[in-house]
Amino acid sequence: MLSSAKTFFPDTFESLKKWPVWLRAVLFMFVVSTSLILAKYSSSELLAFINTPLIVTPLYIAIIVILLASFVWFVSSVSKRTKHRRLIYQFCDAWLEYLPFMFRLVTKIQSHEMKNDGQIFEFLDGNKEALKSFHEWRAKLRELLFKVDESELLIADNQHWEKLKKESKVFKVQSYSTPFSFILDQTQPWLVAVTHQKEAWAALHISDEFIERLAFKHPKVERLWKRRQKRLDCVASDFEKELDRIVSDAEKNA
Repeated sequence: MLSSAKTFFPDTFESLKKWPVWLRAVLFMFVVSTSLILAKYSSSELLAFINTPLIVTPLYIAIIVILLASFVWFVSSVSKRTKHRRLIYQFCDAWLEYLPFMFRLVTKIQSHEMKNDGQIFEFLDGNKEALKSFHEWRAKLRELLFKVDESELLIADNQHWEKLKKESKVFKVQSYSTPFSFILDQTQPWLVAVTHQKEAWAALHISDEFIERLAFKHPKVERLWKRRQKRLDCVASDFEKELDRIVSDAEKNA
């Protein structure tokens, strides 16, 4: 029964773990004593007891104060934890939408740089909306990252991230706890696509691993991750079909 309750009310049990020992002991005694009273007395006896005039004593006052304080603490803890989990979900949701946008933009910039034709103004004019979206995404994600607290997104040490930080000189100047803060610290897309090309490209991919680990801990993030995996599987399947069609057409023409 307890395991079922934990499944349906995970936030409640997480909040209870943070309560002081004395407060958890009071709650436990209250639940046990209530169960014993209900088991011992019949409904008529309980009704008679309830209808008995209450004699106010210091003990009754102390019990009521403790119960009220416990209730307020409980509601506050659950509310705070629920809000924090919601912020983590919102950040992960936004980041998973941001990733494909950044991959496309970075690829465009790198392709333009490889041409080396000097037509920078034409490129800027042709990608005004994407460059505007870059700054909008960055502002939104930086705000969410600040509200969430970056340490909450770091479930455990990531070997790929730690290796990248050790090998790159960029991180010797300034250390970053996660790839999220590193990417969002870049004020222009050219810093991601050109100046820090190797580090940024790796960080974008490694951020996927951070989201995956968050999915192991947070059920709502897990649903986001699974939906994303399904979309990627569909894209891969469509790509394979298109590739097979191209190969088949090439064989026929040959």
